[in-house]
Amino acid sequence: MLIKHFLNMKYYYLDGIEKKGTYTLEEILSRNLSSDTMIYREDKTNWLALSDFEELNPIKPIESVDVIIPIEEVTSVDEKDTIITDEVKIKLPKHTILILLIVGSIGIAALITYFQQKNDYNKINDDVNAIFKDKSSISDYSVEDNSDGTLYDVVYHAADTKDPIFKGDNFVTVNNKRIATEPYKSNSTSDNYWYNKNLQQWETFKNLKQYYIKGPYIFGGFTALKASRDEDTFSIEEFYGGDMAYKVPEKIHHSGTNYGYFSTPGYDIPTYRPSIKICYKKAAEFLTKKDKDSTYMPGSYFKISNLRYGNYNNAFYEISQYGDKYFYSTDTIKVWKQDGTHSFVIDNEKITVSTSRNDACVYNTDWIVWYKSVNNNYEIKPKEWVFLKYWSIYSAICILIIVLIYYFIKNRKSIVIE
Repeated sequence: MLIKHFLNMKYYYLDGIEKKGTYTLEEILSRNLSSDTMIYREDKTNWLALSDFEELNPIKPIESVDVIIPIEEVTSVDEKDTIITDEVKIKLPKHTILILLIVGSIGIAALITYFQQKNDYNKINDDVNAIFKDKSSISDYSVEDNSDGTLYDVVYHAADTKDPIFKGDNFVTVNNKRIATEPYKSNSTSDNYWYNKNLQQWETFKNLKQYYIKGPYIFGGFTALKASRDEDTFSIEEFYGGDMAYKVPEKIHHSGTNYGYFSTPGYDIPTYRPSIKICYKKAAEFLTKKDKDSTYMPGSYFKISNLRYGNYNNAFYEISQYGDKYFYSTDTIKVWKQDGTHSFVIDNEKITVSTSRNDACVYNTDWIVWYKSVNNNYEIKPKEWVFLKYWSIYSAICILIIVLIYYFIKNRKSIVIE
């Protein structure tokens, strides 16, 4: 009677996402559908699995039959041939599985972040290697095309016994400014250090012929850079040209001779001293090309500049300065200390606003160029919180994907795509 009741019913079933039908009871039975196939009957409101329809499952399962094995047979079986039919099954709650998947996705996100960070480290290393080209130190220089200062004659002043202040002192001036005074050593002078220092300065300045006072342009003259690398740390030494002076005149004048009844005219012989720009260039070359380590690498000046300004960086790494930070500012060297304070590198013995008597110098028989130098340290450093930032982003994406997949699988029978 039950089957007869459903003979006139109409049925549908889902083949993937495709809806098929209509079918009679006999027709749908003949298609041998699996028990989890989704079926719709015209008197139902929802799609149900085939196993939920009694008329579609006419054959009842056969009850299992207990087989009694004689004791003699069991005892005669070798232990090696014993078959274990009971399987050990571990049942995990669905939410436990979800939590395990989420933990796993966080681990995967950490791995993705780690490999991305490692890739960025290799990239910034490659950029630095491209600068140094397998050398531990490189250097280059830049010389300004335009001079922004003025060339003055150096005037020697013999001792003036009438001068109440500088009585008995010889001195030299540039542009009416005293730049050096001959030191006087009396029998009571006990500090030979200061005397010898002042004497050395006097010997340097007393025979100068012309003095070039560099103008206010901060990078006038020359600048030179020398970078040294030790794995992930660097040191960059910066040289800034100051004033320069000529030791020989531009030309030497030879006076004519008067023989009484006739005289010969005087004449000038040029000394062929180099231009101011060439003097700066020679000084810069001495600090780079002619250094004992042969660090000079033409074309690397702006690359080293980019290195010290931190222009080589990526998502995870940067090149940053550390320790006390020295920098050149107009007339002196300034320092920012690690404790946050800043100050000047004190130098009270100025020649001009750009040059001090204590500045280093490069010289030969024709000229002398003074310069200042600073040295700073840098390192390849991971950016703060970036690893945590990307790990959080990737973890959120992975967790979202895992949760969506989990709920899709869990509710797949309730999802109908028409």
